[in-house]
Amino acid sequence: TTEAAAVEDTTTQTTDKAENTAEETPSTLTENSQGTNTDKGYTDSGKIKSHHINVGQADCEFIELPNGKTMLIDAGNSHDGSSIVSYIKGLNHSKIDYVIGTHPHADHIGGMATVLNSFEIGAMYIPEKSHTSKVFENMLDTIESKGITLIPAKSGATIFKDGNLKAEILAPVGSSYSDLNEWSAVVKITYGKTELLYMGDATSRNESEIISSGASVEADILKVGHHGSDTSSSSSFIRAVSPKYAVISCGVNNQYGHPDSSTLAVLKSNGADIYRTDEVGTIIITADSNENIFVDKKASTIKENAPPPSQAVKEETEQERPSTTENQSATVYRTKTGKKYHRDGCSYLKSRIETTVAEAVSMGLTPCSRCQPPQ
Repeated sequence: TTEAAAVEDTTTQTTDKAENTAEETPSTLTENSQGTNTDKGYTDSGKIKSHHINVGQADCEFIELPNGKTMLIDAGNSHDGSSIVSYIKGLNHSKIDYVIGTHPHADHIGGMATVLNSFEIGAMYIPEKSHTSKVFENMLDTIESKGITLIPAKSGATIFKDGNLKAEILAPVGSSYSDLNEWSAVVKITYGKTELLYMGDATSRNESEIISSGASVEADILKVGHHGSDTSSSSSFIRAVSPKYAVISCGVNNQYGHPDSSTLAVLKSNGADIYRTDEVGTIIITADSNENIFVDKKASTIKENAPPPSQAVKEETEQERPSTTENQSATVYRTKTGKKYHRDGCSYLKSRIETTVAEAVSMGLTPCSRCQPPQ
């Protein structure tokens, strides 16, 4: 698609730069190291602070790094943008050094354009996968208009390395997926002996690929994949991660039934303490480089920010909707004027516009009886 070309062209132009983006210094961060960011908000020197911001049935993590720099992973739905901006500015930050949009779903990048427009941005990482939604196009327009450095998010990429502090991307490992969730950028931050793993909406397929790639997945703190859905957090993967703390970002009484009881059982059986934004709101985890970890589930007053009814209706057409299966994010195809959606290759598919089951249903389309696409 045109959008795909735009993403690939932009990210390809910066691929060589991406491979050299890792910032390496010979110094080792200590508990008394001083931050280098000119922002004055973060004074907890020598510690990493991971803010799991309560954005309801969506994802947003803001990380204050022990070298004074900052990272944002996802930005909730579009109506969450202003609240996220207020939250970060409330910490007295004016720059976000590293921004990761894990994948194109609206509950992950919906508020991204607002955030990008509100801060100085160092560099941004997104997977080499486009989407047809308005929020995705708005994000790309903002990236272009601000001249933000755009780098492909893929396995093997190092975001930065600074002494004993490192951030790297473990997934996507492959380059061809039918499910947008499987394009999720998985980010691991290592600070001395302390390790944090952020899964986006990565599925059990991605988990298996990461393990097969030889990457180390062991982590003290796990941002659980796909809001605790049973499509993620396989038993074998959670055993390999062996998290002490597991954070699930999900909405109160959400329509998907997240987190799934099977996911909670797997996490508990592997000894993880579970924290959920739907139960306690924003969760802030502070850690030093020696696995001394403190969880503050009452640290922020930010609450799930419900959009006005008219805006909520609009945004429902751009994000996942419930279905009889977990296929609402599966890729399907429609035509410009047809009333059906199809599998790729269907003989009824005269023109070919990529979408998801959720978006097709929200447009009033019904599944083709011939090719029987997911519902």
